[in-house]
Order: sequence, then structure tokens, then C-alpha cells
Amino acid sequence: MDGTNTTYIATKDLTLPNGLAIDFSTNILYWVDGITDRVEFSNLDGGNRQVLTTITDEFLYTIGIHGKYLYYSGWNRPGITKINKTTGSTVPFMSQHPELGRLGRMDIYADDSIDVSPICSINNGRCSTFCFPTPLGRTCGCQDNVQLQSDQLTCEGGVIFNHIYILYHELK
Repeated sequence: MDGTNTTYIATKDLTLPNGLAIDFSTNILYWVDGITDRVEFSNLDGGNRQVLTTITDEFLYTIGIHGKYLYYSGWNRPGITKINKTTGSTVPFMSQHPELGRLGRMDIYADDSIDVSPICSINNGRCSTFCFPTPLGRTCGCQDNVQLQSDQLTCEGGVIFNHIYILYHELK
């Protein structure tokens, strides 16, 4: 997870893959491409790649997953759209909410969360910013344009951005 031993999952017919989401119950990877207008999926190893649906004129940007639905936002339209993972059909859901603006990121937290590697779950693995589990332990990392210090734990000189959190209870 720290960038060593990289495996390529999809390398062809991609233009601008913006968002990724993993369905851990089925081991399926979903992504949106802002230029091709496609929502695609594959096995985690890249096999069985398919187009779930094509959505034009929205510049697909971020994607999340919960239960039998995907949730995405497009750069050209405020709001969140819900897609059935099996059929690819859209379902009305927070689709016209100009107060949301352009969503640059969407995270969905469910009660049935997956286990996190214990090395990073306790005190963030002693890393000041990012903790990436590896087969032999962990690697600490920093945001773009910030150097990891010689202690291999601390990032210095970074700018912390405020985040907007949208809590919407009913994902049904």
C-alpha cells in the first residue's frame, strides 16, 4: 500500500479515472472516468472488466459505495446520484442540491466497516500524517509537496486543509 510492488489493474481505455470505490463484500473495484463518462468495474486483479453505465455531460468525479448502490458526483452538476450496482440504473437521491457545490471527495462510512491493519489503527502507526500498511509493517507518508523527515514518521511544512462533512443518514 506504500507504492512498492505496484500492480496495474486497468491500463487501457482510461482517460481520466477520478474516483475509486471497493466493494469488500464482493471484491469488486468500481471507478468513474470524467472524460469517457463511464462507470466501470472489475475484479480486484483487473479481470472481468465491464462498463456498468455511461453518464454524459456530468464530468464524473467521485464515487462511493454502500450496500447495493454506488453514489457519485459530477463536476458539472451539484448533488449526488445513486446507481444500482446490478442494473446500472440511476435512482433519485440528493440529485439537485446546489448548496453542495462541486464535491471533490465523497466518503461513505457504514456500521459494517472492515478491519484495519493493527499497525496503522493504533496511534496512526506513529505516523504524523499517513500510515500505509505493508507486508512487513508500515510506511509513513506525507501530502503532496511535503517531505518525510529523517525519523521516517514526521511530515513538516504541510498545509492542512479544512474538510466539509455531509452527514446524510438514510442511504436506502
